[in-house]
Amino acid sequence: MSDDTIFTENFDSNHRHYFPYPRYSTQCYQLFDSVNTDTWKETTYLNKVCDGEKIKHFAVAGPLFKYLLFFPSIQRTRVKLDSKTYQNYAEKLIPRAVGYPAGLLDYFFRGELGVKVIPVFTGNVLGGLSLEVRNYTSTREPLSNGYFVLGYNFTRKSDGARFYGAIPSVISMNNLGVAQLPYGKNADGSDNDNKIVIFFTSFPHSITVEEYPSATFSLAYFGELGAEKPLVSPIGTAMSLGAVIGKVFKGGKILFNEEWDNGLTGNYQWCHGVNEPDSINISNFIEEGDLIKDNNRSSDYLKAHLNQTLLSANFSQCNTDNTLPITITRDTHLQFKIDAMTITNPPVSGDGSVTQYQGLWLNFSGGVSLQLSLPGQFLTYPSTGNYTFSPGGSTSGNIYDMLRQVGLPVSEPLTLRSINLVQQLLQHDIENGDCNQHMEMDFIRIVDAKPIE
Repeated sequence: MSDDTIFTENFDSNHRHYFPYPRYSTQCYQLFDSVNTDTWKETTYLNKVCDGEKIKHFAVAGPLFKYLLFFPSIQRTRVKLDSKTYQNYAEKLIPRAVGYPAGLLDYFFRGELGVKVIPVFTGNVLGGLSLEVRNYTSTREPLSNGYFVLGYNFTRKSDGARFYGAIPSVISMNNLGVAQLPYGKNADGSDNDNKIVIFFTSFPHSITVEEYPSATFSLAYFGELGAEKPLVSPIGTAMSLGAVIGKVFKGGKILFNEEWDNGLTGNYQWCHGVNEPDSINISNFIEEGDLIKDNNRSSDYLKAHLNQTLLSANFSQCNTDNTLPITITRDTHLQFKIDAMTITNPPVSGDGSVTQYQGLWLNFSGGVSLQLSLPGQFLTYPSTGNYTFSPGGSTSGNIYDMLRQVGLPVSEPLTLRSINLVQQLLQHDIENGDCNQHMEMDFIRIVDAKPIE
């Protein structure tokens, strides 16, 4: 709708501003007062509640509007649009626009965005999408005072049906605490540090891990681009959305995904136990989609006791499907969730040396290892970095960044050579009661954030 076509259903059909819809009726349009946060003035709006799409801020009703019910030709002149109504229209129209095919988006929108994608799954379903967005506009004009909206389509695995949708919320740069997004590349074409991270949640459709590779996403930006700004009327009413930029992309590749939904074997050829000298007091089992691990040792047993769940490129029996090694790039991310990692009655050594450790160990090429554990359960070991996480919540991070954070060198090409969920009670010389190491692992994923071309 525009200012010229508001309630023109009574015009002659040959009139250039004639449009049969929307039609005004007191049943479908309710008056209410609201403060426009752009002007901080109390404004009377029309709330459209029936006859098609419902729109809360459909139009602004002038002071005399409600008194002109029997004079429709005059009454319609007391109706106008403002920034609040344009925002409501954008929330309805832009998500539909971004569902269009990639070719049409490339034709319709100007400017360019660069996107890296990190999916966040809740259980087996896509719960959110973290987007690292850069401004690749060739003219190097900055983006500012803008909004982002995300659309998607995917193929359902069960029947091959294609579904389309859009995230219902519109994300503003102001809400992200970002006033401007400058050009995102260095002189040599590599990415610089100019980026924003947007997290989209509340997908109307359930997209599973298996269906995620079929998904195509469409990100749209509307707002200021350099000198191009939303058009504003002389009385301060927004008349256009400003620049519009679209980006169509696939999700990044899931390089590794273990959710323990296929029993102890899982999705890969894990080795469980690998314990010496006995396996009587260790256990590994699946309960409600979690791998439950226990390593128990009685007070009178002072020798070492080990329980691990291992995938390794160094042991063929623990890598029969050649899952490892996995190439790690600057865009590779680790995601995992360990719900519990505890130890009761830690063993004591007379000389104060380490007597136990427990955690998720990632071993890389170049002899470096990343140990993800909790305070009091780390092992100090050469070329091994200690990374603390919070149990019960999902942990996600760029692997290159995680290695650097713990002071480990990164030598390229970098490959992941083993994944080990380890519980180790070392030999000790002082009895301290029965000891138990307990771990509950929900999932572990390795994801490449670079969109699939």
